[in-house]
Amino acid sequence: MSIIQVQQIEANCRSRFTPLIDMSDVTAVDAEQRDNHFLSRALAAFAVAAIAKIDDITAAKAVVDEFKDDGIDVFFFDRNEHVAYIAQSKWIKDGNGCPDLGSALKFIQGINHFFGNQVTALGPKLQSKSSDIANALGDSQAKFILIVTYTGSQPLAVDVERPLTELLEGLNDISDSVSLHVVNQKPLHDILREGAMGASIDLTVMLNEFGRVAAPYEAYYGQVEIADLSSWASYGDRLYHKNIRSFKGNTEVNDGIAATIKDHPEKFMYFNNGNYVALRGDSQATVGRRF
Repeated sequence: MSIIQVQQIEANCRSRFTPLIDMSDVTAVDAEQRDNHFLSRALAAFAVAAIAKIDDITAAKAVVDEFKDDGIDVFFFDRNEHVAYIAQSKWIKDGNGCPDLGSALKFIQGINHFFGNQVTALGPKLQSKSSDIANALGDSQAKFILIVTYTGSQPLAVDVERPLTELLEGLNDISDSVSLHVVNQKPLHDILREGAMGASIDLTVMLNEFGRVAAPYEAYYGQVEIADLSSWASYGDRLYHKNIRSFKGNTEVNDGIAATIKDHPEKFMYFNNGNYVALRGDSQATVGRRF
């Protein structure tokens, strides 16, 4: 039953974001309406925390939802990774349905104002992030990820999806710098179930023939069985998502990793956070870490 999944998502949103989400502007509504506003904002933070792989405090600060928000509920620009995240969220209490056409059109209007640098047409909270908006729009390497997230189990209706598709086609007429992520109930619950928000992993590693390198940088190395290494796949992206940038394209960090491999491969063990795995032909893998 979808209502069970919604309740579990709700519990997670409340436990993580109750002390973090700004609700100071929500005053002229009854308790139920206020709670719905909170859950919608918490859901927006939940989604952007997972997709952008940022902490809860940063995600909560990225929430710009308000009564005159021009359809945009979250804006976060990762300057280091050159990725901007823009989201609209909708809390659907019973877990059925999807955002209506009006919500989609309002989001599209806000996106057009954003890319047109019409800051004064945006909501006041988003206007306060005008410097980040200018930095994102002026960054020639920037990628923009649009997020529509909701707790309903149904996919977007055809009449809702069509204008969003047309929006992407218009924004990507020259390059593919803008993408859309639709995150409804199932992927939201998958995030929750799999602990993709950075839950810690308690992993014991049997390290053979280990040793220490004192110079030019302090580092430790050793060997593990390939069978052990392959078993780590059960942890999914949680095993490495804070260290390996898998989808963000050309960024300063990724370009730096590529430059090290190309120009100074002998230093790869030490640089770029120091993690590496070198496979051998005898069912073992050499692993290293700089400290």
